[in-house]
Amino acid sequence: MQIGNEIFTLENIHWVGLLFLLLVLGSWSILLAAIIKKSAGFMLLSALTILPVALYFLVGAENWFRLVIFIPLAQMIFAIVLRIRPTR
Repeated sequence: MQIGNEIFTLENIHWVGLLFLLLVLGSWSILLAAIIKKSAGFMLLSALTILPVALYFLVGAENWFRLVIFIPLAQMIFAIVLRIRPTR
């Protein structure tokens, strides 16, 4: 595939960036399903999906990107709240 003057092949694709993008998009879609269904399991799965990206920024970033770690932590707390709250 060619875009502009650069030809994309399997050798010059940024695999880590593609993996991070897929993890973030997957986590968002699972989070949306968790909110719609009010499911603690989906919320926990969404947190575990975004956790590798958050840990990467926690270890590698030296600026405010380190705060990304609070996203899966908040999702885990919401999963616990959804699990222990009484159903109506």
